[in-house]
Amino acid sequence: MEKNDIVRLAITGYNSDGIGVGRDAGGMVVFVPGAAAGDECDVRIVKVLSNYAFAKIETLLSPSPARADNDCPSFPACGGCAFRHISYEEELKWKKETVASALTRIGGVDAGDVDLIPAAETRGYRNKAVYPIKSEGGRIAYGFYRAGSHRLVPAGDCRIQPPVIDGAAKAFCSYMESEDLAPYGEESGKGDVRGLLVRAAEKTGELMLCPIFASKRNLRPKRMAEALPRLCPGVTSLFYNLNAGKNNSVLGGETIHIWGKPRLTERLCGLELGMSPESFFQVNTRQCEALYGKVLEFAGCAGDLKKMRVMDLFCGVGSIALFMARHCAGVAGIETIAAAVENARQNAESNGIKARFEIGDANRPFDVLPDFSPDLIIADPPRKGLDGTLIRSVAEGPCGHFIYVSCDPATLARDVRLFGEVGFSPVKIAAVDMFPRTAHVECVVLLNRK
Repeated sequence: MEKNDIVRLAITGYNSDGIGVGRDAGGMVVFVPGAAAGDECDVRIVKVLSNYAFAKIETLLSPSPARADNDCPSFPACGGCAFRHISYEEELKWKKETVASALTRIGGVDAGDVDLIPAAETRGYRNKAVYPIKSEGGRIAYGFYRAGSHRLVPAGDCRIQPPVIDGAAKAFCSYMESEDLAPYGEESGKGDVRGLLVRAAEKTGELMLCPIFASKRNLRPKRMAEALPRLCPGVTSLFYNLNAGKNNSVLGGETIHIWGKPRLTERLCGLELGMSPESFFQVNTRQCEALYGKVLEFAGCAGDLKKMRVMDLFCGVGSIALFMARHCAGVAGIETIAAAVENARQNAESNGIKARFEIGDANRPFDVLPDFSPDLIIADPPRKGLDGTLIRSVAEGPCGHFIYVSCDPATLARDVRLFGEVGFSPVKIAAVDMFPRTAHVECVVLLNRK
């Protein structure tokens, strides 16, 4: 097999990124973006490695019954969505199989038929976007990176962002043009603006803008505060982030509030939750309520909720801890980001809830909260999962119940296996489709001491 060869394939499934998979006549695995399980197609080989190859569809000979009309002009070039070309039913089937397969292969447990909560809405559900901003054809453009690269795919009218976020990005690009601000170039290290963070609160209607600058040279915060509320009338909070590092990351460094409300407020599960630009908050507000309902259900399986003391690790703005506080004897949260902890403390006060939140390493909770003895620990870590130190310290302590919330089935399964080695086993498993049309899925697992 060589580059540019035309090969006939039957697509039999998808890999962990949602890319179609088939084998040629010699058994070589070929990955085909935009292919659907059940397709028969001629593909053009674009890259050959020792054990597998990548290709693109040249001719679709017999389309899969699972195929659906693609409704996004940026798909599949944009790296955001994986499944705009198949039915939502097919996507849900794949996500259930992905979770079960990861827990079986990596975690060494029989997940059975995974309970998955589908999304009621697959469009416009994201409440946050971080757009890189580049120069495209002499014009300022915002969008998302092509999968596996830092090449920008312009993403106006993104199907999974609400129109208000797209409108805010357009308004900021207009501001850049009016102020003669240049997009930052990764190779040259020159330019003013790296990108734009936008948060939109679905239930309160509040809108936060946080442009990311590469230097203070052309920041002009007073001019931004005068111009952006006029160009984007819905904005309620305005910040800037300064990331002066010589790197290809978008967000970093310090964040400064310059106009409007000092935080964005959203309603979730009857709570009023405020958040800063850097604070973690689930990107799908409606599905987050379903997720927290599942967490509460699993917590009830661990014992008498009214007597439980709950520790929330990687707590973000405190949403899980404050939600659980209404049902439990006491709650405490740990988070590394200082702004998020401040948000959590403010949220506890504004909702009239007694809770404790501390800044520290959530992978070493008993160092951060040595005087808090939990009956149940809940963790919602980043995609990389948990530190082995945390798993060992949980096993050595008296707490016998652990609820693991994860957006990566593979790292979840790895950690479930590690928990098994220290005496904990999964007794409840569920998934929530927080990210429709993408290859991501949220999982919830209750682990009890054996």
